[in-house]
Amino acid sequence: MENGTQSNTRDHISVPIVDGGIGLEALENTMRAKLCPGSPSRDAKCCIFRVPQVLKRHKREAYEPDFVSISPFHHGGKQFQHMENVKQWYLNNLLSCRTNVSLKNLIDCAFQLEKSTREFYAEPLDHLS
Repeated sequence: MENGTQSNTRDHISVPIVDGGIGLEALENTMRAKLCPGSPSRDAKCCIFRVPQVLKRHKREAYEPDFVSISPFHHGGKQFQHMENVKQWYLNNLLSCRTNVSLKNLIDCAFQLEKSTREFYAEPLDHLS
């Protein structure tokens, strides 16, 4: 930064702070532009995120499920087929021993919860509909 002028590089910015707040305003504008306007707000429900590739690179198996998939990110994997069969067996037994619960009621409940459940994911799941 020479002669009180702004210097800018890829990962940082230097703005001179001068009397009258001119430098402060420039600093505020520059920082505001970098605040990721598309990111979820603090009040957003999202709390389920994909594991970043940089972490998976070091130990992929630590972030991939082995036996049970409870997330749409891994649904349909061959390694989960046995557990999918077990889940269906349990559902069948639940429906057999409960007269006040029907498969239609459970499906209706799932559809009612779908939109609010999707809001917990940090990225859209529209491709999984």
